[in-house]
Amino acid sequence: MSQKQSAAFLGLALPVATPPNAIAFGTGAIDREHMLRAGWRLGVVMVVLETAAMLVTFRIA
Repeated sequence: MSQKQSAAFLGLALPVATPPNAIAFGTGAIDREHMLRAGWRLGVVMVVLETAAMLVTFRIA
């Protein structure tokens, strides 16, 4: 995995990735480690779902 790919993969796990993440992190209720633990799992799930969607799309097309 290249550096650009790993940065995009971990984007969901970082406090500055999306406005809702920044708001939740800004309240102090969630720490960075908690966001990283949840975010990498979400990243793995999304890679699997996107790969499956692409395979289905290419078989139909």
